[in-house]
Amino acid sequence: MALVRILAALCVAFAISVPVSAATFELVANGVAPTIFTSAGDAAVVEIAAHAFAGDVERVSGVRPKVSQAAPEGRLAILAGTIGSSPLIDRLIADQRIIVDKIAGQAEAYTIALVKNPSRGIARALVVAGADRRGRAYGIFRLSERIGVSAWVWWADAAPTRRSQLSLGAETIVQGSPSVRYRGIFINDEDWSLRPWAAKNDPTGDIGPQTYAKLFELLLRLRANFLWPAMHKVTAAFNQVPGNAEMADRYAIDMGASYNSVTNIDPFHQPNCRPNCFHRRSRGSI
Repeated sequence: MALVRILAALCVAFAISVPVSAATFELVANGVAPTIFTSAGDAAVVEIAAHAFAGDVERVSGVRPKVSQAAPEGRLAILAGTIGSSPLIDRLIADQRIIVDKIAGQAEAYTIALVKNPSRGIARALVVAGADRRGRAYGIFRLSERIGVSAWVWWADAAPTRRSQLSLGAETIVQGSPSVRYRGIFINDEDWSLRPWAAKNDPTGDIGPQTYAKLFELLLRLRANFLWPAMHKVTAAFNQVPGNAEMADRYAIDMGASYNSVTNIDPFHQPNCRPNCFHRRSRGSI
């Protein structure tokens, strides 16, 4: 997993911070946090990341922002969505309130900007716009990093420093596409670690959707996008456990097959490559 951290740091094509003013965005002040607004028609991972960020704010401050798909309101607001899928974001682009020329059409790119008076009644909004659904998730987790929440907050019990007041700088961030297309991890030797935990905590009794959801969130926090699933004989094949494939899609994670499945070395593990295997190779092709 350490490799994922390295890749997440190195695979950036460009990241630009543009100073706007000395102003800050009050994320938590006097026990109050602005609502995070998303759009109903946006991708599932957008809503997932918004709720995860709300949880991160609570970890740091003790105050949990609301997540809403209603019309934005309040003096301050956080607006998050995907270009082309979020009316909130598309309206800001049409009104030229945010500039997305450097990320539009790019894979996994995003921008974060502070916008004054984005709509009636809102004085300032922190806007997170993704070029695609994964970019939007990366953008919101960038905010988690900025308030001191580690990507390993759940996996390593990496508790953040507690603060009663939280604010973010007003600089505009433009994050381009990663230079490495697929970045992820391979689950190995789950017999003595992940599998026993899943047997006790996942409703399937195996490495099922709830367990993989924890892995998928880690990948998004690390700006990764790919997972090779568990494949030892103690574990059911990924696609044989109901809900696994659907959970991967909800988190916008691409799935591969284990090396045994890909090389056809071990017939026992062939179900991992059926159906929807990321790629297929015959014996001797590697």
